[in-house]
This record gives sequence, C-alpha cells and structure tokens, in this order.
Amino acid sequence: MDYLRAAREYRLAAELSDSVEIARQATSMMVAQLSRILRSCPELPDGEPNPAPRQEPQRYVHSHKARNGWVRGEFCLPPQEAPLFDEAASEAVFAESLSFANVRETAGWSAEASRAGPKMAALLAAAGHRAEIVDALHRFALGQDLADKQLFASSFTPDAELDFRPAAARWGGDVPVMSGRDTIVTTILAGFAGRVDTTHQVTNPRVVVDGDTARLTALVEAQHLLRADHDVFALLKNRYDVELRRDADRWLMRRVRIENVWYQGAPTAIFG
Repeated sequence: MDYLRAAREYRLAAELSDSVEIARQATSMMVAQLSRILRSCPELPDGEPNPAPRQEPQRYVHSHKARNGWVRGEFCLPPQEAPLFDEAASEAVFAESLSFANVRETAGWSAEASRAGPKMAALLAAAGHRAEIVDALHRFALGQDLADKQLFASSFTPDAELDFRPAAARWGGDVPVMSGRDTIVTTILAGFAGRVDTTHQVTNPRVVVDGDTARLTALVEAQHLLRADHDVFALLKNRYDVELRRDADRWLMRRVRIENVWYQGAPTAIFG
C-alpha cells in the first residue's frame, strides 16, 4: 500500500541520515504522511450503523473534541497494519498513547454488519479507556521516579487509599494504610526525598471497565537504591490490584492494594 511504502522510505531516510536534524525531520514527515492518510479516510458520524453487510471493514477515522480541548479520535485499520501506526507514534511526542481494537473479528461483519455500529463504538471506547486506566498507574510510577509531586498526585482521587501492608509483611514490616491523596503523596515522596533513588516498570496490565469505575491488575518491578550507597538496595516484584474512578476524560486510582511476589536486597534498609 502507498502509505506503508512511504512510511518505510521515511524511516530509511531517518536511519541512514548522519544529521540529527534531518533524522528528526524525516520522522516528522512520516508522522505527517500517516496523518494525511487518516484525514483521507471517510468520517464516521456518531452512532451511524454501517449501511450494508461486507466482507471487510472499511478504513475510517472518527474524531471529537474532548472537554479539555484536545481532539481525540479513533481510526479503523486491519490488525496487521496497527503496528506501523504504533511505531510511528513512538517516534513522536504525543500527549496520549495510541490504542487499538480488533473490530474486524469482534464487531460483527457479514450478516450482522448493519448492526455493528454500536458495537464498534463500544470496542473503540473500551480501547481508549484501557490506555487511560493504565496511564494512571504509569503516572503513579513515574511520579515517584522523577520526584514529581504534581504528576504523582494526578494518579489519585482525593479520597484515595493505598494499602502497602501485604507487601511489607513479606519482610516483617508493619505500615499503616495511607488514606487521602495528600497523605499518600506526602508520605511516599517525603520518605524517599534525597535518600532513595527509584525506578518502576509496569507490565501485564489487565483492565475491566464497568461504567465509570474500573479494575486494573498489573505487575510492577520497583528498584530502590540508597543514594548514599547503591550497593544497598531493595528490588521488589509487586502485584497491584487497583480500583479506579473516571473523572471527565481521565481515570484516577481510588484504591491500591500492593502484594509482594518476590524481593531481593534489604527492604528494611529502604523502608525501615
């Protein structure tokens, strides 16, 4: 397809270029080309079902303006083409990540195609929710690693609750449940400030959405290094069970329960 060939050519130009500026421009050209392809797709009106049965879904783009002024949208592409767009997005700086829904196999083509519109909309909305839900945990993790109070706080509801007791019990620790966003932010960031360096990696996220609430489970690997002596550390593999609540276009964590799967090092030197 033309846009696949164009994207590969732009990527090749970026890889072969010795100039950082030319490489940056080549990447921008690739993203711009993909944007033009999306804009050439027919717009799908809200709630309009597909007019007739067909063997394959048509490519389309659907966009709308969110409450915060950002333009949000979805597009429909065959599953095998999704990696190209994900790859292109990774080359640029976007406010939000791309997510994909396999409407080809799940929305009801063939005889049910005339009634597939609402199901397609639900699938695409669920894909968008999933990205936003997982992003709440990413903000939690990165906020700690960067010691960014605002980013860290943005992951919680005002009445949030964080229960680290199951994890701490693994090494004989005894910590209270933290209640309230301000308490959580102050307790965790102040406990590490100037003393502990951290990195967090989030994997294996599973999401279940129920209206304006959701549940997220994930594995988080957290490295904690004593700043004065990096030979003193605590590497934790934790299982997170999170309840979330939707607030306009963003999902926030309401309850977080953390269990430890395994650990290495000396957690008591890090957490007390």
